[in-house]
Amino acid sequence: MVRPYDVKTSKKLKTGLKLGVAQQSVPKPITPTPTKRQKVAVDVRHSGVGHHLESMPKQRRCSHCGKKANLICKACNVPLHKKCNAEFHV
Repeated sequence: MVRPYDVKTSKKLKTGLKLGVAQQSVPKPITPTPTKRQKVAVDVRHSGVGHHLESMPKQRRCSHCGKKANLICKACNVPLHKKCNAEFHV
C-alpha cells in the first residue's frame, strides 16, 4: 500500500499523477507553415522571351543572391540585379 505521505517525516510525497495526463501526452499533428515565396516555373524562367529588367519603387531581395535589389524581371516577376539576371535565367 502506498501512502501519500512519509510516515517518518510526516511530509507529503509527490506522486507525479496529474489529471489530464492522457490528453497532454497525445502529440498534435504538425502542419506545414505556409510560405510566401513562390518559385518561378522552369519553362517560364528558361523561355528567353520577355525577360527584361525594370525598376521598382521599393527594394526587395534578389531571387538569385539574396541581397537587396531594385530591379524586377517582368516575365518572371522576381527581383534581380543586373549581374544576377543572366545567371538566374540560365
